[in-house]
Amino acid sequence: MERIETQFFVLFSDEQSPYFQVDPALRVAFPFHQLKGKTCFQRAFTEFLFGGDSQIDLTFLKSYATGTSKHFHSFEKQSLHQTIRIQNWREDVVLKQDDIVRLSYVTIQDLAVRDVLAYTKSIVRGKKSSFIAFYNARYLLTVDDDECVVISKTREDMNAVQNFIQETEEERSTWRKSILA
Repeated sequence: MERIETQFFVLFSDEQSPYFQVDPALRVAFPFHQLKGKTCFQRAFTEFLFGGDSQIDLTFLKSYATGTSKHFHSFEKQSLHQTIRIQNWREDVVLKQDDIVRLSYVTIQDLAVRDVLAYTKSIVRGKKSSFIAFYNARYLLTVDDDECVVISKTREDMNAVQNFIQETEEERSTWRKSILA
């Protein structure tokens, strides 16, 4: 979680979505349904964001406890271990301002691009999404069954993301027209 805060200036434990915590010039969101049936785009987009030698980490909200309860209540069964090879993880407990709610976040380090892609594909297939973020030195990606959000560190990186999405859509449009002709 520290890396999200220091690199992207996003407080992942905040009630406000990461999307609204950054400058509009450093973010883009698109409806999740645009990924359905586009396996090639999913792969290319994931490799565009996370390819290279930068370390990929993920952080997700695991559970919560209220009041004086010592027992944490897990959210929907997370079954990430069925999608992602979990090796190097750390748990952080965040106490909210009201001192009543404690939230438990897990950070898993050193993922592979295939792990990010496997999670995205599992959501496309209907698996319940988690409050989760994948990130490297340049990009932060949140994926749920509603939308995909990409946050970048720089405007140049965000321009590259927007150009990638636009070029990919133009290629698909040209490809569709040639088939229908």
